[in-house]
Formats: sequence, C-alpha cells, structure tokens
Amino acid sequence: MFTVASFRGRGALCTITVALAVFSAVLVSDAQQQWTPSGKPPTATSVPDVTPGAKDAGSAVEVVVINPYRSANVGSLVWGEIRKFEFDEGDAIQAGQVVCEIDPQRYVLTVQRAEERLRGLEVALKRADEEARIKKELLEVDATTRQEALRTEAEAEVARHRVAEAKKELELARFDLDSCKVKAPFSGHLAVRYKQPDETAERLERIFSIVDSSKVYAVANVPEGQLGLFPKGARAHFVSSGGKSFEGVVDKVGKLIDPRSRTKRVYLLIDNPGKELEIGMTGTLRAPQ
Repeated sequence: MFTVASFRGRGALCTITVALAVFSAVLVSDAQQQWTPSGKPPTATSVPDVTPGAKDAGSAVEVVVINPYRSANVGSLVWGEIRKFEFDEGDAIQAGQVVCEIDPQRYVLTVQRAEERLRGLEVALKRADEEARIKKELLEVDATTRQEALRTEAEAEVARHRVAEAKKELELARFDLDSCKVKAPFSGHLAVRYKQPDETAERLERIFSIVDSSKVYAVANVPEGQLGLFPKGARAHFVSSGGKSFEGVVDKVGKLIDPRSRTKRVYLLIDNPGKELEIGMTGTLRAPQ
C-alpha cells in the first residue's frame, strides 16, 4: 500500500510525481502479462516488453508467454434468447459441434410463412403459364389478338420471377433457423462463456471464446542483438518455469523493431498433443547450443 504525504517545496512535489509515474508504469507492465481470449492473433499486449540486459545475454530470452495456435470469439448470425449451452468452460469441442442454441421459435414461424408464400406463388405461376399457353393456341387460329397473347405471356414471366424471389426468401429463412445453432468453427476447448442461458444475444455479439492448443506459440520479444539466433525456420526451445524444455520451430518473425525496447516479436510454434503447455504459461526462449 502506498501513502502519499504532503510536503512543502517544489522539489518534494516533483519527487512524488516521479514516484507515482513509475508505480503506474509497473501496473501497466504487470497487466500486459495476462493473456486474454481474442479472435485475433497474439497482439502487443500478449507479451510484456523485454529490455535487453544481463538476463538476455547469450542465447536465452526471458519472459516468453504461451499463446494459442488460433482462437476465436464466436457469436450468432441471428439475435434472440440463449436457450442452452452444450458445453462448460474447459470442455473439449470438435469442429462443427453445437455449442449453444438461440431460441428458434420466431425463425421457425418465418420459415413456415416463407413456405406458404412460395406455395401460393407456384399455384399462381401454374395458372399464368396455362393461360399463356391457351392464348398462344388461340392466336394461331386467329381466335384472339396478338396483344392479348403477349399480355398473358408477360404475366407468366412476372409470376416466374416472383417464385424465384420467394425461393430465395425461403432459403434465407432456413439459413437463419439453422444459425440458431451456434457451432464451433474448429476443434479446441471452450475458453470463456460470455453469455449464459436465458440471456439475450444480439446478432454478431460474442457468446463464447474457443482456443486451439493442439499447437501453441511461445511468443517472445527478442532483443535486436539476438535476432540472428532466431530466424524464421530455425529450431529453438521453450523452457517452462518448471524447467521442462519443449522444442519448436520459429514460425513467424515480426517486421518492426520496437524503438523503446529495441526488440522484435518472435513466434515459436510448438506441437502440444498432450496439452502440457497451457495458455498464459511463461518461460524462457533458448536457441540450440
């Protein structure tokens, strides 16, 4: 706990201001070390900045954070009340499995209405085609006018367009009904449930987060003096805080060097079939000796 006292004099006030600024910087740095689920690749806030120093000497880089191979915040293409969840946080999910369901009642009714409208328009089209056929036969024996035959033919064409439009509307209604079942986009684990049953979800609002940790990225800010040790395609090791070593391949290297820390982002891709590496773990990145 920090206690702020009042002092007279300009110098003392400056000292307090500097101390508070340093304390704020420490808080920001600590907050950056926490990985949060995101639909985007690891960002600059996923790994704290590393300032070159004694610990960075040689072939090791400290403060490396494990990030998922891929992650996604998943929402629904329709809005409504969440009826149920099929999985809890931490459960394994296969690609295409239904994770939660939006109440489908209103979308069932929309499909039924679209089906009824299509049936009515198909009946009207059949009648218009029959009338156009009859007028054409009458025109061949001079029993009607050419203008009347063209009119019935045009009416039949309009009826055909209305049927085609109704079929598309029915297809969209069925798509919305199917979208009530929110599915996993890929295999992984349910990381976070942002909504609960009986809550309302808006269209495209995130409902849950899924992470794929069958592979993981050990993400490090490598000082520019050590970048030659970790080129793309090079093999390296992530050493966990418990001392266990995991070998991987440098899959991506950032383009820009941070002018403040003089580091560049390096992503070590590690196979993780046994799920020993958990998202958010920290450790050290080491180049082969």
